[in-house]
Amino acid sequence: KDTAGCRAFYRNFIVGDLKLLLSEYLSSIGPLLITLLIDVAIPTILWITTFRTQTRLKLGAPLITAIITILVGNGLLAYICRFISFISIENESQQNPVVISIVAFLTLTALEGIAFFLIRKYSSKALIKISMSPNDYKELILAAERNAKIIKLMPKRIHVMFKSPEFITFLAEQRFGPGSEYIQPYIDEHISRSSALLQALGHDLKMYEIHNKNELISYVQKRGHHGVSSIEKKHIIHMINEWKRIIGQYPDNYFVRLTEETIPLKYELIDDKKLVMHESVGTYSRDRFNAIFIESPSITQISDDFAQIWERVPANERSRENIIKWIDDNLLTVLQ
Repeated sequence: KDTAGCRAFYRNFIVGDLKLLLSEYLSSIGPLLITLLIDVAIPTILWITTFRTQTRLKLGAPLITAIITILVGNGLLAYICRFISFISIENESQQNPVVISIVAFLTLTALEGIAFFLIRKYSSKALIKISMSPNDYKELILAAERNAKIIKLMPKRIHVMFKSPEFITFLAEQRFGPGSEYIQPYIDEHISRSSALLQALGHDLKMYEIHNKNELISYVQKRGHHGVSSIEKKHIIHMINEWKRIIGQYPDNYFVRLTEETIPLKYELIDDKKLVMHESVGTYSRDRFNAIFIESPSITQISDDFAQIWERVPANERSRENIIKWIDDNLLTVLQ
């Protein structure tokens, strides 16, 4: 505003626009704020309309990036305006306001384009972590679930947090063999994870689980666990009763649906941005691949798949009462 070039920029760049009218009455901050709002809206709208279906990012990411881009861009534009005004200050008749406006517009557009490209490139990048031992899995899963707000599960069997310490110890010893170095990390991971999840359910964590009915029945009938056979009935009965207790105790935080649809891949989704797939190797677990952790905006597509199966469960089978009754009739009765 203090140079002829900048005045020309505001006077000619958006002639007839609301910005021109307001710039005549507002202080020097007025045109800058209006410019900021207009320029922020452009990359934000482009970002959302072009990539929303692929990344489903919230408004915050493109908006903050756009604001930073505009702050840098406007600073550069101010410098250009002052420079052009300086070199032609002695002969104002030689100044070309249209050229100044075009240069300023192209400079800002180029900056927004570069920022837009960089956001698109790095936001779609996936972060992948590999677990090569029970101890690796313990560290990775506890870190991934820490401070989680929403967890969605397609579990292989009833969740670990319903197992008793005695059951967990039995599984570790049977799976890895007496004296194995992996027994204690396995026990620590299960107990720490179970305690953390149960505590979080009492606060703001929301958990959603989808179980295949036939797989649950088969698990109870065979009483087998990966690498372990002939589990004592008392362990299974205790686990199922704990499961029922949590279903009834946390109606606003823990949700279960039972389906007859095939679930070929078992996984855990954390806050719709992290995917965990895990299967224990068994006795020879040293340097063996047992889990993969993926963090990517594309994970939202898997969340959509979860939601479709969730919604296809018949309405009359969704209530907690019906779920607990099904568990009693189809699981506990098998163990009597």
